[in-house]
Amino acid sequence: MNKRTKHFDANTLGRDFVVGDLHGCRDALEQLLTHVSFDPTVDRLFSVGDLVDRGPDSWGCIALLEEPWFHSVLGNHEQLTIASLMRNLIDKGTHSMIGLHRDFDCEYLVTDKDMGMYVSAHMWHGGDWLHEMLIDPNMSDTERTDACVELLSRLCDLPLTITVGSGEDRFNVVHAELYHSDDHFSDELIDNGEYSPHDIERMTWGRWLFYNRHTRFCQSASEPPKLQEHLSTTYSGHTILPKPMRALKQINLDTGAYQDKETRGDWYTGALTIINTRTKQYYSYNTTTHQIITGEIE
Repeated sequence: MNKRTKHFDANTLGRDFVVGDLHGCRDALEQLLTHVSFDPTVDRLFSVGDLVDRGPDSWGCIALLEEPWFHSVLGNHEQLTIASLMRNLIDKGTHSMIGLHRDFDCEYLVTDKDMGMYVSAHMWHGGDWLHEMLIDPNMSDTERTDACVELLSRLCDLPLTITVGSGEDRFNVVHAELYHSDDHFSDELIDNGEYSPHDIERMTWGRWLFYNRHTRFCQSASEPPKLQEHLSTTYSGHTILPKPMRALKQINLDTGAYQDKETRGDWYTGALTIINTRTKQYYSYNTTTHQIITGEIE
């Protein structure tokens, strides 16, 4: 098993939760953890990634990575952040692309070809929190470089997939989707962690599964397609939905924590969602009304 996938034994002492895309909404998470009486001594929280960008407290969400009870996969916004950090270190002359790929084992995340596109996308999609640090007049060049290297190391260490437990109780965590038309994604593939570039693109950026859920994978379909049949239940995010939903073996928890009606309309809840993996009960904290809605995945 390599660093692209990480395995955890089943939690025999407490509960396991999975949280949707945080996007800097640390306070919303704290509200949910209080609501479910989260016990950090025995409970665990797994994240589908996208800890950063767009919301008010990206640094606070990054700090969660220091907690022994918090475990996250890498999302596409971590990928964008990695590209911005690499670009800064290269522009400052402290590192080379070859050296960064060697030292941080990150060529599978950001190639020379992709860097420009990713850096531009990061600036347009919520990367201002990082830019503010990069131009902070109160930091010396050395301090800024050290901060970039530390953050880069932390983000590059995030796995693409997480697996928990075994047998019927096993579940997986990925940012976007484990779907391909040839249906080659399986628990065995995840355990090996040998992903092709196309696999990685689906894991961090793929939207096909949930964008097409209502027409292709409706829960009421009399004969649902036998896709993902070699996968355990897999929690994901990336594609914003009005509420947590299942498509095939995946459960999407991204309910747009950083959104509100003014920016995206009534269809979006503007909520952060966590789910109890044992009971399949979810809790969504609306970041505008500050109400918590509960439900259960069927």
